[in-house]
Amino acid sequence: MTTILRPALASTILLIAAIGAMSPHTNATPSSGVLGAWRLTAVGGKDPITISVKSWQVEFREQGKWLYSGAMTGKYEGMKLSGSGTWLLQGNQLDYTAGANKGQTAVHVERDSLTLSPDPVIRLQGKEPVDTQYVRSVLP
Repeated sequence: MTTILRPALASTILLIAAIGAMSPHTNATPSSGVLGAWRLTAVGGKDPITISVKSWQVEFREQGKWLYSGAMTGKYEGMKLSGSGTWLLQGNQLDYTAGANKGQTAVHVERDSLTLSPDPVIRLQGKEPVDTQYVRSVLP
């Protein structure tokens, strides 16, 4: 009788493990969640205008490409910035390139809100990493 129970028990354990492997992980953010265009709403919890950013947007495209662009204000009025790179999302960790730079950032997507910790491009005073918040935008 024990020889019959052991294979049954082993089969049950394998079935439970297989079901667990197929179920979605709660901390994983699907890549499709970041796809699309996003408009910057906060830098370090403050309005982007406080660091002379008039407008800033990022767009995550399929096939691991992304674009970023913006315009400055204040003493940098009229200056426009843009660039592109690659991205790969694994769980909540985004590996990216931005021009010649590369790194990692934590990503949190909730409905139409995106947080990058820290932002891949925006830096306080051009040097200090900072968290940023974005809202999903509609491309014209």
